[in-house]
Amino acid sequence: MSAKVIVVSSLTRGAGKTHFAAGLACWLKEHGHHSAPLQLSPAAGDPVACPEGGNLSRAGALLAEACGLMPEPVYESGWQALAALRQRFDTVVVEAPAGAETPGEWPVVHLGREGGLILPAGYAAMPEYQPDLMPGFGEAVEAIASLPPWSLASAPRCGVVTLPHIDNFTEYQMLRGSEWLTSPGVGRFANLFLPFTTNVASDLEWLEQTGLASWIAAQCAGGAKLSVCGWDYAGAERCELGDPLDFRYLSRQLGRRMAPLMPDEGTHQNLAHWFGEWASIGEFTRNYL
Repeated sequence: MSAKVIVVSSLTRGAGKTHFAAGLACWLKEHGHHSAPLQLSPAAGDPVACPEGGNLSRAGALLAEACGLMPEPVYESGWQALAALRQRFDTVVVEAPAGAETPGEWPVVHLGREGGLILPAGYAAMPEYQPDLMPGFGEAVEAIASLPPWSLASAPRCGVVTLPHIDNFTEYQMLRGSEWLTSPGVGRFANLFLPFTTNVASDLEWLEQTGLASWIAAQCAGGAKLSVCGWDYAGAERCELGDPLDFRYLSRQLGRRMAPLMPDEGTHQNLAHWFGEWASIGEFTRNYL
């Protein structure tokens, strides 16, 4: 049997289509459906590489992962891909462009927006999911838009000092290819990062004993940019916990345009819960599933 098709659309951009479609996809996965996305809205932001080759927009990759699938270009290849997807899956969630006509007789969820509310036509309003699944708008992003995109091949050389009392190890996961230092490195670095520590006094002493303190000073004198998280260090720019995971902060530090992290499995679970708590979930599933 061919899959059911649910089209998510709106009259204007920014109505919450991606949030709604991602929540629906996560909820379908949690309830045993084998669903696929078809993302047809204009691409925004830097592309996401697919494991088997090709690229998807962030929205397309996000919806694929919400369905429990690896990103593939087919999920963004136009209405002509729908027939093949319907043969492989039991449900296809389509994110249609704002204001576009939908071919066929597929049921369409028309979304509106009022403040922080998503308004599915004919159903109860739902609060927008937080944090934002599609970061990348506003003045902070415009300030980094002209930077060259980050890539492993062109990334500036970065070092993260592995302090004995480091307490935010996972916050540096966006710095792929960086060197984790327990002793002075060889050559010049463009960026150095001192993570958050639970024992500043002890780790300052350790930096002196290992020779890292004098090495860091020499690197800074040679032009390296030093960032410290949550505490103060001579010659360093201070950031706060969470900043190393902010693509805007890292873009400014590295001089490269970093893409925001994709949602993790915990976020997918939260999205499924968010969608399942919707006051109109029962009526919606009766009408569309």
